Amino acid sequence: MKASIIAVGWEVLMGEVKNTNTEYISSKLRELGVETIFSAVVGDDLEEASKIISFCIENSDVVFTTGGLGPTPDDLTREAVAKSLGIGIAENSQAKQWIEGYFQKTGMSMPQINYVQAMLPDGSEPVWNGLGTAPGVYLEKSGKKIVLLPGPPREMTPMLNAILPRIASPTQKIYSRDFHVYGISEAAMAERIEGPLARKEKPLVAPYASLGHIRLRVWGEYKNEEEFSNDLLETEVELKNKLSIHLFPDTIEAELGKILAGKKLTLSCAESCTGGLVAKTITDVPGSSGYFMGGCVSYSNQAKMDILGVKPETLEAHGAVSEQTAIEMAEGCARVFGTDCAISTTGIAGPGGGTPDKPVGLVWMGFVWPGGSKTIKRVFGGSRDDVRTRTLMTVLFELAKEIR
Repeated sequence: MKASIIAVGWEVLMGEVKNTNTEYISSKLRELGVETIFSAVVGDDLEEASKIISFCIENSDVVFTTGGLGPTPDDLTREAVAKSLGIGIAENSQAKQWIEGYFQKTGMSMPQINYVQAMLPDGSEPVWNGLGTAPGVYLEKSGKKIVLLPGPPREMTPMLNAILPRIASPTQKIYSRDFHVYGISEAAMAERIEGPLARKEKPLVAPYASLGHIRLRVWGEYKNEEEFSNDLLETEVELKNKLSIHLFPDTIEAELGKILAGKKLTLSCAESCTGGLVAKTITDVPGSSGYFMGGCVSYSNQAKMDILGVKPETLEAHGAVSEQTAIEMAEGCARVFGTDCAISTTGIAGPGGGTPDKPVGLVWMGFVWPGGSKTIKRVFGGSRDDVRTRTLMTVLFELAKEIR
């Protein structure tokens, strides 16, 4: 079963109101085995809205609209749906009764303009709105299901959940499993797993890239979870063979925590350019107190010397952003906190502060673990936050790789 979702309203189209409704409806449909194939945002324009609705009805089994059910002249969704279906529109007595009851309950007088909200497309039925004056609309025509819901999420959400049992696919449900990829670019990953990405039959593999991290979703429509699990196992083995150390079943901070806990290793971190982001992310994981002993933000050179024991001559000869400083920060951190492993970050996050020899985005990272140590140099692009996020993902992955 395929669905389309249309958000109606100039305020959404112009970006004045965030369109959270489409995301929510799509996620709920996915749980039921209904695939969203198209979404759109259209202004309060009768002709344009009816064109979009007609397209969606023609190409989908079920169509949802949100917004445009108010009492003002620019609320045209009811009329647009009727126009797209070639049907009339008339007052619905039940909807009228609900609207009158809403005003009676609140003790307010009812403006005559609100009666327009009881005008529904022929053959439709109203959907109860317990939080506002706009009834929803449910309509079936020529095997298609059309659902009109109000725009405010607090009204839309309970109405959607009440109507969803009438939408569910009777035989199929969408199942999915996420994997996480680190330490490799999206293009390089795509080359390695070209087969699964290009595959048209289930399960499908879809990548979602962000800074320093790629989420791989394996999904498909199945009758039950056992059927999905059988296909998933084969795909998981294929992904592991092709991506090797870059593939993790959970986020890198959670995976690093599992490795440390499993090996009974402890960790600390010394941060400069990341300003505490590494420690914050590590401690976001429940149970991290079992392996994370502490960290420091040694932002100034004085702090690097006083807290971590970085040699003054190292800073004088090589500067704070250097291989030598990075490894002394990591070694000093492990010593101060008495940990088996340590991470350090020192760099130029920007937007200023760069030089021809040390440009904005340059980061040196230091690592210490039982029996080994190393440094890594990277020059990251993007904003100040981008540089910090990429550094975070890199240090967590690199330590996980070394101790795994």
